[in-house]
Amino acid sequence: MQRAGIISQVRMGSTRLPSKVLLPAAGRPLLDYHVARLHQSGLPVILATTTEPADNVLAAYAETHNLPYHRGSEADVLARYYETAQKFGLDVIVRVTSDCPLVDGPLIGAAVARYLEEGNPLVYRSNSIGRTFPRGWTLRFSRWSCWPKLTPTPPCPTSGST
Repeated sequence: MQRAGIISQVRMGSTRLPSKVLLPAAGRPLLDYHVARLHQSGLPVILATTTEPADNVLAAYAETHNLPYHRGSEADVLARYYETAQKFGLDVIVRVTSDCPLVDGPLIGAAVARYLEEGNPLVYRSNSIGRTFPRGWTLRFSRWSCWPKLTPTPPCPTSGST
């Protein structure tokens, strides 16, 4: 059985609108809406934030809301996803960004279910290579086993490496 999960990258350091994920909308932080909609997928939701002090508030948010999370490099987002997937034992990684409060959880759940039924471990799925859904609904996913092939130097040791 393959373990699939959603990793949402989240940080406070946006250059255009700092702290946007915690801005209030109808009395709640935007991140509340994002996480609630992701839970509609039926998949585990994990936050991937950075080790920057400004992101301590996001680690506290995750703890307060009983959300699993990982802290990693701010500069190397791919490494942050890779480490998060490794830490939580994910075989299939769904990548989303936390600045999309209207992400479609049921769509993600259905897409991952179809992907798992197909059973091809080398397929990468995305609805943003050729834009087929509105911005804010972007999702990307693949099997964990393909991640060392994404970069010339994987951010974490792989089996058989020296």
